[in-house]
Order: sequence, then structure tokens, then C-alpha cells
Amino acid sequence: MKVTDDCTYIVAGDEMLRLFAEKYPSVKAIPFRENFSVGNYDGFDFDDVFVKNRANAFGTTVQDYKSKLAPIINLDFSKEYVLCFGECECCKANLKFLTNYLLEGGYEYPIKVCIVDEITLETIREYVYQNNKRQI
Repeated sequence: MKVTDDCTYIVAGDEMLRLFAEKYPSVKAIPFRENFSVGNYDGFDFDDVFVKNRANAFGTTVQDYKSKLAPIINLDFSKEYVLCFGECECCKANLKFLTNYLLEGGYEYPIKVCIVDEITLETIREYVYQNNKRQI
């Protein structure tokens, strides 16, 4: 997949934002967490028992769980987004979390997830197939 300026890139981490600004100055890149809010969404209260149970299952706090859900639940899905992560372990953990969330929810949003480095870009379909043996 090639980085183009016809979609919005949601970028995890300050280093990735800096890389985008330097390498791809014409593309729109926004931070992964800071620009999204969490609360009531489509009648679903993110402080209810479901979220507490999911947070526990993922071994994280409710606040951390919500911050990871924030980019997914507040996007305008009539547009195309690319969610970008670096190759560090923290980014890989976030990628796994979001991939599992998308699979569990059965969502078919027009969103791609990429591992971005100097050489490789992997799409979410490849990641999901390799790690979950399920094609989406």
C-alpha cells in the first residue's frame, strides 16, 4: 500500500507523527488518541459492565480500554482512514487490541491498519488472516 493524500492517516505516537510530517508533508495525519473523545455513543454507555468486563479480559483498566476504543467509535466511516502504527512492542500491542476489537464486533468499517517502517506496509486483512486465521 502506498501513502497517498486521498485519505486520513491516524498515527500512533509522536515519533510516527514526526516521520509523517517529514516524509509525507502533503498528507493529513492526526494523533491516534488525543483528538478523540469517549462517552455515550449510539446509546451505548462505555462505563457499563460490558466495558469493565472487556477491560478485565484484555488485562487493562477501563480508562485505557476506552482510550483505545476512542479512534474507532468516533470516526466518520463514510471516509477512508488508515490507522498507522510503528514497529515497537507498544504499537504492536495496540494493533492486536484493535484488531481483536474489530473482529469481535464484526465491524466492516472502511479502515485499514498498517505497520509502518522504512520498508514494509501491512494491511489489516493480512494481519488478521495471519494471526486469527479468519479472513475479513
